Amino acid sequence: FPVTITPIQLWQTTRFAAGQTNDSLDNEEIIYILIDGHNRLEICRKHNLHFDIYMLSFNSIKDAKDYMINLQLGRRNLSPTQISYFRGLRYNNEKTDKINNLSQNYSKGHSDPSSNSTAERLSKEYNVSPKTIKRDADFAKGMEMLTPELRNDILRGKQKVEKKVIQQIAKDTFIKEPISDISQIVIVTGK
Repeated sequence: FPVTITPIQLWQTTRFAAGQTNDSLDNEEIIYILIDGHNRLEICRKHNLHFDIYMLSFNSIKDAKDYMINLQLGRRNLSPTQISYFRGLRYNNEKTDKINNLSQNYSKGHSDPSSNSTAERLSKEYNVSPKTIKRDADFAKGMEMLTPELRNDILRGKQKVEKKVIQQIAKDTFIKEPISDISQIVIVTGK
């Protein structure tokens, strides 16, 4: 019997637009980036199931990342750790945008015309304090300093690490290589 599942979402773009530039590659080569459906795709491939594809269009890799973060935050089955991570990613992305926009659009001496900071705006949206949003930002930054495998294990609850330890990693300027094992976290932070 046919199985109906949500389509896999792909972004058709070029290597250049996706930030995958390299002198030895054709930067205008068309590539496909999986935006949503990582687990569905894995399951469908494993069990040889048919799946539909939905093509998305974005102006930049940043727009694609924003879409992915907002899509994840809209899910109901996220753990508190996952929610914190995605709120932090969103804050960090929007904060960077705000800084870039201000530097491009305002001369020195002019202040930001918006009345709310990014943290205040997001805190109202998610019904948490601005301090929580900033702690989430540190948590997301620290998580980005881990290997994808360790980060995914922590987000899925397979590995347990206190959020404050991950937040401390974000402030460590001596970390040069991604952290791949929890034992390295203890050594790095001295905890």
